[in-house]
Amino acid sequence: MSTHAPDISDETEHVLGADGEFHVTDEPIDLSQYHFEDWIAFGFFWALASTSSSPAMRSTTRRPGPRKSRATC
Repeated sequence: MSTHAPDISDETEHVLGADGEFHVTDEPIDLSQYHFEDWIAFGFFWALASTSSSPAMRSTTRRPGPRKSRATC
């Protein structure tokens, strides 16, 4: 994966406009560099993340507390 440094010219270097507001434009996001298999892996990641952090999963992994001894009379 290559990194791309944004092209900075004199007119885009200054982000504050004449009105004193912050003005900046982002480059469009190019998702075409990712292959079909990358998106499948991304989906598996989020599926695993959603199941491992669900409340139902957390309730089954709780350890029982200490057992109380029965008093005999």
